[in-house]
Amino acid sequence: MQLLRIRDLRVGFSDRDLFTISELDLYAGERVGLIGANGAGKSTLFAVLMGGLEPLSGYMERRGNWTHFEPFETAPDVAAMEPSDAALWGLGALYGRASESYSGGEKTRARLADLLARPGDLLLLDEPTANLDAQGVRQLAAALRAVPSAILISHDRALLDEWTTRTWEIREGQLFDYPGSYSACAAWREQEFARRRAAHEQYEAEKARLEALAQDQRQRALRTRRRPRGMSSSEAKMRAFTSSSRSYEGRGKRLDAAARHTEKRLERLEAVERPPAPQRIRPDFTLTDPPRNPVVAESFGLNFAWPGGEQLFRDARFQLRRGVHAALEGPNGCGKSTLLQLIAGGHPDIRSVPKARYGYFRQELDGIVPAETVLENVERVSVQRGNVNRGVLARMGFTQRRVELGAGLLSGGERVRLAFAMLFVSNANVLLIDEPTNFLDIDSLEAVEDLLCDFEGTLLLVSHERRLLDRVARERWTIVDRQIEVVPLGAISR
Repeated sequence: MQLLRIRDLRVGFSDRDLFTISELDLYAGERVGLIGANGAGKSTLFAVLMGGLEPLSGYMERRGNWTHFEPFETAPDVAAMEPSDAALWGLGALYGRASESYSGGEKTRARLADLLARPGDLLLLDEPTANLDAQGVRQLAAALRAVPSAILISHDRALLDEWTTRTWEIREGQLFDYPGSYSACAAWREQEFARRRAAHEQYEAEKARLEALAQDQRQRALRTRRRPRGMSSSEAKMRAFTSSSRSYEGRGKRLDAAARHTEKRLERLEAVERPPAPQRIRPDFTLTDPPRNPVVAESFGLNFAWPGGEQLFRDARFQLRRGVHAALEGPNGCGKSTLLQLIAGGHPDIRSVPKARYGYFRQELDGIVPAETVLENVERVSVQRGNVNRGVLARMGFTQRRVELGAGLLSGGERVRLAFAMLFVSNANVLLIDEPTNFLDIDSLEAVEDLLCDFEGTLLLVSHERRLLDRVARERWTIVDRQIEVVPLGAISR
């Protein structure tokens, strides 16, 4: 069954085009991953597909019953669900509670449980992993195996790889259609960029060769026209008037003609633009004055409960060792974010060494000054040199023009990227990172991932993005029954 047919579709708004789709078909049984930079138009495409937004032009035909998940829908009442569906998603504790009181993760699980019980002929999912913990992502992956046809917007690369059979990427004003999963798409894209880099280098070499040849021909023609030494002007005029193809004047004309021919070849040479090159500038970690102690933070009996709430930690013990990159895991509500707050805030049960300076990333992004430009925000906190500031901003996707933009005009994803740039150039030598993947597209996520891998200091990271954890973390901490269990370095199975 054909579910979707598109021909020459233009998608955008009255003031600008976002992208075009020349030809696209979707059939029952296909599972598509939709990727692209923030602002490229992924959610806008969903709005067009669901009929909430008219395309600017072109043809689109859809068939079958379609359903749609988006992050900010109202959560259903769990009491109205089938008990088996609620139990599958661990929602039993929500019976008797108003849906307005659900946490972000509980609302997401409730919406997914309700929707996946009736996915229709085609299911459209817009960032379903937002607000899910690792267990929630595993539940989603398991539930999606029973969904035959869907289009998924997600930055969770492991989920895309294990579930999708096809990848659509919105890039450079077009929709590219790749067979296979995200990793297959990334390999195809790398091959394409390599081909474009080779084509650009070949173009630059040929352009330089033709420019040098034309210049040489013009100079030789000029030298040839000079009057031979010892020849009078009248003899030169007579020689030019009666010039044969072998005379110095004839040779000059031939060289002029050759130069014009070379210049025309240069004009007809089709320009090949340079593809985007990855930025690999790394901050100088020595400028943060890092601690030399083998342990930068520790507790031999952490006790904590929020006022009126359940106790999160009871005599919990941990040691955060210098240079270790650790992942902090556990279900929603177990205290992961709280532990980062307690370490950064200097809880009396936690001892930090004097030189430990914490860089704390959280979703509030309260360190950004909206009245300052992107570059001014970075320079205000930076201990790095100017070229490093701009290099880190470039790695985070800020072009030379965008760094002069006021921070108050940035999108949510751009504000997250700016917060990371500020963190990486600051004097922080211990990073506490809480759910960095929300609001990031895959390219930005991979840039953050690279910078975290390059970071030479100590790192404690909370994330549900499995590939990020697998690449960055070298130690795993898990909060279990109000305690912190640590898997020692080298004992992690990969």
